[in-house]
Amino acid sequence: GKSVGKPAKIAPPEGVEELRALVGWTPEDKIGVIASAPQEFALYSLPATGGKAALVTRGGYPTQPRWSPDGKQIFHTNFAGEGGGAWQKLALASVSATGGEVSTVPIQSEAKIYKGGWGGGNRISPDGKKIVFAGAKEGDKAMHVWTLPVEGGTPTQLTDETYPILCLLPCWSPDGKSIAFVRAKHSPGTLEYFQDVAICVVSADGGEVKSLTVPSDRVNVGSIVWSPNGRMIAYFMLNKLESRECLLKVISVESGESQVICSHKNIHVNIELAWSPDSKRLAFNGPDEKVIKVVSLDQKELMDVKTDLVDVKIYHFDWSPDGKTFAFCGVKGGGAELWMLEDFLHLVKRSK
Repeated sequence: GKSVGKPAKIAPPEGVEELRALVGWTPEDKIGVIASAPQEFALYSLPATGGKAALVTRGGYPTQPRWSPDGKQIFHTNFAGEGGGAWQKLALASVSATGGEVSTVPIQSEAKIYKGGWGGGNRISPDGKKIVFAGAKEGDKAMHVWTLPVEGGTPTQLTDETYPILCLLPCWSPDGKSIAFVRAKHSPGTLEYFQDVAICVVSADGGEVKSLTVPSDRVNVGSIVWSPNGRMIAYFMLNKLESRECLLKVISVESGESQVICSHKNIHVNIELAWSPDSKRLAFNGPDEKVIKVVSLDQKELMDVKTDLVDVKIYHFDWSPDGKTFAFCGVKGGGAELWMLEDFLHLVKRSK
């Protein structure tokens, strides 16, 4: 029951981020290790017709890219960096659409607000003056909808729910007067994880919350977005839980009637929707993480828009206001690799 000695430590190979499992020790004194390569995150832009992607910024952990109305800035969530506050691992940030230094959008509030890597919305108001986002106060699991000046400042809280209710994925109406968001009951440990999910609408100044859908609509917690013509909100409806098959639907803001545009499997929280400026097409980053999917509301046939990035996986996505350019977040590395470690026995012997 007692240790016979101190274990010798063997350093992992250079270029390895994480050791996941040992797979065996060969007669030739080699140890097989399943490891993961280092990950590199970046923000890219891409012509809406596909082709060569341009690097906007590399490093950090960019998520949820959002174009400014004039197309000159890409707002997103990223590491706060120095001065962001140790409590704030992720912060609202912006970068020039042509590339450059990433700057943090400061949130000045006595209640420290936590920003998540998904579900935040981060949508810019049509006049370019405010950001709407979802965030939680420190020590409170409930997520609320907030607005904030694009240059930073004091946030305004628009919803006031108590846990396990979460308010997620806020987006602006084209006239800037209303905000749509997803209201859901957080149910960890259950098969669906979120329950009683509904698309709701609230005034941009706060006030009464109105539900646009009912729980039987089975709104999928992933992405919603208001059409540029103001008539519709696009969302995914969970159709088959086992395969994560979802129906891409649009619902009329005025009548509440909805229609199915297409279906797709393996829809999850890192897949985001965006409208073309004329409200005739919808796009989302594909579950295969390699292409952008575009579908016409009339023809309802999916088309793939490809990039030249061979080893980059796409997550999170937006469409520029002029319809000419996509913005997306991408990651490379992190995949499982088999390594063989050898010539380590002399280290063990020397340590004795």
